[in-house]
Amino acid sequence: RNPLLSKLLDLKYRISQEPEWYDQRDSYTKADKKWVVSLINDVRHNSIKKLSREDGLKCNGLWRQYERK
Repeated sequence: RNPLLSKLLDLKYRISQEPEWYDQRDSYTKADKKWVVSLINDVRHNSIKKLSREDGLKCNGLWRQYERK
């Protein structure tokens, strides 16, 4: 199994849990989840093993943004 894919699926799950924590970010949450799903599809279909710098930075930012407090 691709470890990158596993991490992205974990991020998608974490974003999916966001409405339970904070309802007023709904449009941002949907856009973030859509971006992650698109990235997951790219990784699956193109056998990507490493993200670009920009994608990695955005993912790290999303992890911090959706961190459970």
